[in-house]
Formats: sequence, C-alpha cells, structure tokens
Amino acid sequence: MFRDSSTPVARTAAAGIGAIAALTTGLAIWYRWGHGLTVDEPFMANTVRLPWRELWAMLPVDNVPFAYLLLKPWTALFGESELALRSLSSVAYGAAVWFTGLAAARAGGTAAGFVAAVLLAASDRIGLEHAATARPYALLACVAACAAWQSVRLLSAETRSWRSAVLLGATHLAGMLTHPTYVVMAAASGLSGIVIERGVRPVIAAASIAALVVYAVAWGPVVYATINLQTTSWMQPPSAADVQRAYMLLWGVGPGFMLAGALAAALPVGAQAADFSGKTIDFVIPFPVAGGSDVWARFFAPFLGEELPGKPTVVVKNVPGGGSITGTNQFVQRAKPDGLSILGTSGSTQLPYLLDDARVRYELKELVPVLVSPTGGVVYVNPELGAKSARDIGKLRGRKMKYGSQGPTSLDLVPVLAFEIMGLDVDPVFGLARGPARLAYERGESLIDYQTSSAYLRNVVPLIKAGKAVPLFSWGVLNDKGEFTRDPTFPDLPHFAEAYEMAYGKKPSGTAYEAYKAFVVAGFAAQKPMFLPKGTPKDIVDAYVQALDKVVKTPAFKEKAGDELGEYQQAVGPAAQQAVKVALNIDPKAKAWVKDWLSRRFNVKFDSK
Repeated sequence: MFRDSSTPVARTAAAGIGAIAALTTGLAIWYRWGHGLTVDEPFMANTVRLPWRELWAMLPVDNVPFAYLLLKPWTALFGESELALRSLSSVAYGAAVWFTGLAAARAGGTAAGFVAAVLLAASDRIGLEHAATARPYALLACVAACAAWQSVRLLSAETRSWRSAVLLGATHLAGMLTHPTYVVMAAASGLSGIVIERGVRPVIAAASIAALVVYAVAWGPVVYATINLQTTSWMQPPSAADVQRAYMLLWGVGPGFMLAGALAAALPVGAQAADFSGKTIDFVIPFPVAGGSDVWARFFAPFLGEELPGKPTVVVKNVPGGGSITGTNQFVQRAKPDGLSILGTSGSTQLPYLLDDARVRYELKELVPVLVSPTGGVVYVNPELGAKSARDIGKLRGRKMKYGSQGPTSLDLVPVLAFEIMGLDVDPVFGLARGPARLAYERGESLIDYQTSSAYLRNVVPLIKAGKAVPLFSWGVLNDKGEFTRDPTFPDLPHFAEAYEMAYGKKPSGTAYEAYKAFVVAGFAAQKPMFLPKGTPKDIVDAYVQALDKVVKTPAFKEKAGDELGEYQQAVGPAAQQAVKVALNIDPKAKAWVKDWLSRRFNVKFDSK
C-alpha cells in the first residue's frame, strides 16, 4: 500500500503512523525517567561492558546475542547511564509501532494502520514496560513487526521476489538471535507460507524454513547449553490464571491509556473514507475512439461517476498506440494510486503481456482489478464475396482477403489463427486498432473483419441491416466441461467450432485448435478489465468496488447493458480478481506453440523469459 510514498494518501498515513511511533518512543523514555536499573537490567548493563571474547562466553547464560550486538556500540556512542541503556529499547519499540502500522495499513487500509499502531503504542504492561527497560524484549517486538511488514508486502506484491525472501529470512534469523522464543514466530511464518493460497507463498515459506535451519545448525549448540543451565530451573510454565491475568492487563491502566486517549480524537482524520467530491477521474483507454474498449468505457463512465463517493466526473481519455501497449506502459509509469486514474484494457493488452512482447513494460499482476467485463466477438465479411452464412465459408477458400489488425501479438491473434485453421487466405495489415479496422472495411479496403461485442452491436449491426456486411460466426464461450457453446449475446450465430463443422463436415482438432481455445479464454473471458494502479489504498479500492457493485445492479444499467455490451455477467471485486488470475495463466504448451507459430508466420521476435 505504501509502495509509492509520494502520493498524498500514502504520505499522510505514513506520517501519521510515524507520529504515533515517535510519541511511543518519547512516552517509553518518560515512563522510567529517573528510575534506577532493576530486575535483569543490571546484569545486561554489566555484561555489555565485557570485551567481546568474554561477552561471547556469557551468551549461554543470556542468549540474546543480537541485542548485545546493538547495545554495545549504542553505549559506546551514548554512554552507560540508565537513560542511554534504556533508550535503545524505547527506539526499538517505536520502530515496532511503525512497522505494525505500515503492515496493517497495507493489509487493511489506512484506518487499520492507525488502529494497529495506537493499540500497540497503548499496550502498557506488555509493551511500554519493556520499551522502557534495558532488556531485549522491545527489540524482539521490533524484529517481529518488521518481519510481519515484509510478509504483508510480499503477499500484496503478487509476484515472487527471492531477494525479498533473503531479506525476510535474515530478519527471522535476527529475531531468533534476539531471543530464542522467536522460533515460534519464524515457524508460524513458515506455516503461513505453506497454507496461504497466493502466488508468493513459496517465498515466505522458504525464507522462514531457511532461517530456522541456519539458526538450528549455527546456534543450536548455544541454545542447548542455555536450556541445560540450572539457572533456568526457577521458571515455571504459566497457569491458566497467569494467562488470564496477562490478557486482562494487556493494555494496562497507566500511560498507555493516556496515549490512546490523546490519539483517539485524531484517528478519524487519518481514517476517512475515500471522497472524490469536485474531482475529475481519468479513465485511460489505450485504444482509439470508436473501438470496442472505447464504447465500453464511455458506457460505464457516467454510471461510475454517479455512484463513487462525491459523484466525481469520469472522463474517458484515449491514449492509442502499439495496439494498447503504449498507453498501458504510460499509465503504469505515471498514474498515482490516489483513485483519480483508472485503466481500461482488453485482450489486446493481455496477450502481448502473456507472449513476452518486448515492448511491454507493464506487470498486469501488480495492478488492482475492480471490474471485469467478459465479451465475445463476431466475424463478418463483405457480401460481394458471395457468402450468406457460415455454410458458405467454403466459397471463401482461395479468395485473397485483407484484414485490418492491431498486431500479431494483440487480441487479433485469435481471429488470425482462426482464419488459418478455417483454411482462409487472409493477409493481415498490422497497425490498425479495431475502430480504424472497421472503418477500413467500410471503405472497401478489407473484405473480412471482426469486432468485439460492444462495437459490433453499436457499429456493425447497422451495416448488416444496410446489406453491407454478412455475419459468419462468433468465438463462442466455454462451458464448465471445456466445450464451446454459442455466445449468449448472439444465440442465432454459430460459434467458430460449429462454423468449421458446417463448412467441412468435421469438428476442428489438432494443436492449432487447442492453442486457439486457450487464447480465446485468455483474451475474452476477462476481456475488458478495469484496473487501479498498484499500491492503491484499500479505502479507495473498496470505494470503487462498492460503486461498481451498485452500478451493475441499477435498473438503468441492466436495461441498457444488453444492447451496449452484450448479455454477459459483469464481475466485480473478488470475482474480477479471480477472472484476471485465470486469464493471465495460459497453458505453457499453447503459449510455446503460438510463439513458434508467430515467429514462423510473421517473424515476431520475443524476449526470452
């Protein structure tokens, strides 16, 4: 959530949590101001004075090496007074509040970050007492909070980063060297990495398990010596009454409540819900005007503006070029996660990403999908070719036909591959988005074309009624059995597999057809997603999801959507995330075959990934 700390929301939230952490440090210092060293503090104060060789020999007795590693240079800089000895713990506890707040904000939004920071800062008996004590427990809390923050960042990143794994493993190792009880935290982190259903779980699990193994091998003998010391014999397992008493005293009755009360009044300021009053939202569409994505965006824009908090103006901004790659690259590089910029893509944006197109500079898995509009498409031809339906496709064989295409790695991969499977002699002319390609067809410059459902309904149906186009087939949709069925928006048109069988008397089959099926799913099941930039705060994401959920349920939307977009179920929020996840996981064999085919057929060069 704080990947881009330059945004107003991220900067304000981080500053607020930092203020709580600073107050916590100051409160901890004041908590024990003027008090002499007590309990175990004199032991640590005397031990830290020892030369490194003698200190090492003492570690089985006080098995907290990382604490001594920090405290020894700390006292060399600030002296050995009670304040100097305790201030390291106070600073460490302030850092624990900081990391806890950032982790909660990334996971649950700005309000969650403030609440988590305040609760930890207000913990009296378990928190502030140790934060004002020259012992390793505040440092232990700091390392644990840092590990939690790193883990949440890994989960929200949706991508594997082994560099981050090394850093997380090092943090776990530092925690175990701060106090042996941290082994429980590291084990819990490893278990979470195994059971969490996310793409980065191996990173979290591997980091935790590696840290545990290194600690056991490198430091196990010292831990064994500590366990066998007779000086630990006075320790007894806690009783149920001890656990209950500790829980009841968690927040204490002293300075912790003073801090919580002082911060409570300011909390609503940092936790306000998203509000776009008086704002203009740029709905970036990386395609020219009049194409399917443009039609889709202009249909949604007024509905979305009406339902978002503050009723902002949503303006469609076309940024064409490179078959949608140019505008998408630009959005990812420039858009701020403040809710004022959204991106609408299509299968022509997904397919170059999936095929490792060298021009792609965006990582779709890092963006935040809030809506997915499935769609279909229809192939149509010029009546002068003599075909009146799919049964006449045989008449088209041997006829040379030009076809306006965005590019070989765009969504036009699907029709170009379909034409080849169908045995048609189609010559793609690259560089034309779907809107300009349709205009080229209307001018007679091409004899065959296809449009996605929204553009077909708005712009091609009038051509059919005027006798200027003949529809042949749709792409169809896959049912639960993996079989193609007719597109619900075009129930009277055969789907591609039907059309093939009508023309040639047999069902399509073979490697090319299997690749076609895979890319139809990738290109059309989640054909038009609406994305927010990566790092968008949860309150803004929630505002969009709630607004879009209202949009798709409004009578006005339902009344018009069938005619404008087609009869498809709109996916919002978690359903949109799942649809994008499925679309971005293409079968490796189909991907390899298509890349080889594109290289042979159109001399396409791919990045090696």
